Amino acid sequence: MIQLNNFKKFDPLNDSPLDIPDSEGNYIIVLKPNKKLPELGITFTCKTIDNKKIIYTGISNKSLRCRDYKQHFNGNAGNSTLRKSIGSLFGWKKIPRDKINNGKTKFNKEDEDRLSKWMKQNLDLYFLANPTPKEKEVELINQLNPPLNLSKNKNNENAEFRVELSRLRKIK
Repeated sequence: MIQLNNFKKFDPLNDSPLDIPDSEGNYIIVLKPNKKLPELGITFTCKTIDNKKIIYTGISNKSLRCRDYKQHFNGNAGNSTLRKSIGSLFGWKKIPRDKINNGKTKFNKEDEDRLSKWMKQNLDLYFLANPTPKEKEVELINQLNPPLNLSKNKNNENAEFRVELSRLRKIK
């Protein structure tokens, strides 16, 4: 079992991105107190850290700072499955990410900007610098069962929510 008290907290509204290491590791995304994901009409459960609901966990093979702060909190859905899932819960239309049609999508600039603002106001990040993040990834997904983790999440709990979220993510 992974000890969550080893993870360090980052608040994108108040902390400096330089507080996040420029190294590989694992991370956990949580809802700030009294915040909620956009309603889907399907109930889901969440484990908690510091009494905050865990909604997603992931890894960075290179830089937690680049992956978490730049791509998740300030990037676009074409490079962040977390952003694509949250934007899909809002029902925003997806557009091609690249000039060539390779099937990868993002949201328009206005929606990406709204998403960045929403994420900073509603989400916190917990991170753990770790030279072997892949080894802990599946263990974290199994232990925490975050509702927005679609890949590698085989838990029956929240399965209905994940099926509907997967469907919404495919809508263009």
